[in-house]
Amino acid sequence: MAALVDHQYMISLGGNFVFFVIQLLLTQRLVRKNYRSFRVYVVRADGERSRDVSFQEALRLWSRILLVQVVFYLSLSAIAFLPGLPDGAIRSLSSLGGWLRFLVVGPFAVGFALRAKYSGLRFQACGFRYI
Repeated sequence: MAALVDHQYMISLGGNFVFFVIQLLLTQRLVRKNYRSFRVYVVRADGERSRDVSFQEALRLWSRILLVQVVFYLSLSAIAFLPGLPDGAIRSLSSLGGWLRFLVVGPFAVGFALRAKYSGLRFQACGFRYI
């Protein structure tokens, strides 16, 4: 148990790395998934709309998603290393950070990535009205 505490930072970093790699693999699904009230399309430079995205295009989309999450993660880490914070506050910050990451930062990052300007393509969310 003491070995886990000694390597807690590296275990956390490894877990985040694995999470980001899995997120990269699932980024292509963002365009192919049929959401209940909208779909995400790829609009290419020639005006063609499709729901297929290449791995390279998904990598570009994921890099924008990753950017927001890394900034959030580094901000939390900087706050956690402030001098004078009690251990309980650091644990609470870690727990709060996990919830914020999934409920706020993740959706914001996806929206940020979809609205970004890419050369040769753009992503467009099209909503459906149900009566």
